[in-house]
Amino acid sequence: GNALISLKDLEKLITLQELDVSYNSLATTSHVAGMVGLKRLDVSSNNLMRLEGIDSLMGLEHFSAAYNNLIDVNILSGCIKLRTLNVAHNTLLDIQVLGRLPLLEELDFSHNEVSRLPSFSVECALTVIRGEHNILTSLDNLSGLKHLKYVYMDYNAKLSNINSLRHCKALVEVSVFGTKVSDISMLANNGILVHYSPKV
Repeated sequence: GNALISLKDLEKLITLQELDVSYNSLATTSHVAGMVGLKRLDVSSNNLMRLEGIDSLMGLEHFSAAYNNLIDVNILSGCIKLRTLNVAHNTLLDIQVLGRLPLLEELDFSHNEVSRLPSFSVECALTVIRGEHNILTSLDNLSGLKHLKYVYMDYNAKLSNINSLRHCKALVEVSVFGTKVSDISMLANNGILVHYSPKV
């Protein structure tokens, strides 16, 4: 980090493919709008409340905006080439729009205030999802996802039933420490490794 407060001087770099401006003091991303060649962008650990200009980055494949003050991610609905997305450690309540990203393989929205998972298409590319430390009560929207392998949902205190995950045929590992989940038999019987806090 270099204590950057603006990306104005960079906005004409239209062929730039990767940009890491994490650990700075940015309050806006509006100046990235012209950087249409970007494939990888990291704006983690700044002072962002919203994502401006990101919707023009149609070729963006990897994006991290963790450790900011984001209140919504709706602007990402048009970034349909996204493959990895990290929006952990923000103040997000609603991430429904992320269900519209068909190529998304890895999603991290841990440490937010999300109460409901997006509705994903069973054909979506999602393989890894991290949603630890949120307020989820159900994982039913993950049911049947063909490519899903790893689910990390620790410390969603009201989460009590994960049986719907048995329909995820590629699933390898589930972690639900710090939840109310007590019956893992349906998943364990399918050879899925489940980490949880058994009641004693």
